[in-house]
Amino acid sequence: MTFKKYILLISLTIIFINIFPSFVIAENPPASGVPYQMLAKDTPLSGAGNNTDINTFLPAVFKLGIGIASALAVIFIIVGGIQYLSTDSIDKKDDGKKRINNALFGLILAISAYTILYTINPKLVNLDLKIETLPQGTALSTDGIRTADEIDPIGASGCSSCAPMPDQSTIPHKGPGAGCSSPGPCVLAAPLMHKLTLLNTAAKKLNPQITWQVTEMFPPTVLHADSCHNNGTCADATITAPTTNKIIQFLTIMEANGITNYAYEKCPQEEANKLIIQLASTKFGSHVKCYKTTTGESLHMEQ
Repeated sequence: MTFKKYILLISLTIIFINIFPSFVIAENPPASGVPYQMLAKDTPLSGAGNNTDINTFLPAVFKLGIGIASALAVIFIIVGGIQYLSTDSIDKKDDGKKRINNALFGLILAISAYTILYTINPKLVNLDLKIETLPQGTALSTDGIRTADEIDPIGASGCSSCAPMPDQSTIPHKGPGAGCSSPGPCVLAAPLMHKLTLLNTAAKKLNPQITWQVTEMFPPTVLHADSCHNNGTCADATITAPTTNKIIQFLTIMEANGITNYAYEKCPQEEANKLIIQLASTKFGSHVKCYKTTTGESLHMEQ
């Protein structure tokens, strides 16, 4: 072997020594108060012992598999390099080239598969099989969506004065599962319900072309920043095909019937600014808001 071949061989060895540790999966400390027993110290499958279930074991196996595949690819690259450098036979040099090419292809395939999945959605490579459950009456899920087993019984959240929503002719509203958490019933505090009844009667009388409905009642369907949604003292509503004139007429009727604490939520901010400009000559412009948590156009009303 020539001096250049020795240099190349040593370089490949150094690369392998520096790359291999990066494939070893670090030991993650257990959460406080959670039983955790390692198979052995500094083992990639640490935590997969007697006190660990499949939620911990499978992700560790997945990550370890990627590390092993990458390490084997590097090993075969080195073996192919040695095979190529240590012989003068053309056939054996070709075998060494094939071994290196196959190893490189395998390494690129493993890394590409992980990279593509991570690029599409990082959760695709996060094998978190743990399904968190919440007892009845506890906090909401992290996604903000209420499910049936997370709903407090009526009155448990301070909605003792709540009553079921009347028929659609009295107050137009969505039903359980859309306007409130399933199975319902949808309820509101009595004072607010009385004002909504007066509002609907007045709106029909002054302009029958203005149609609207209450879209969020108690129990709420999503997590709200305003705590009034947790005791039924506020509601969200929408105006059908809202125009500036419709909004002004409806807000005027609303204030005349005792609903003075409200906000017209319109997002994105650019759209809210346009509406504020359109309402600049009225007293309603200051009630137009845009919150980061607002999912659409709605009228927030408090009793």
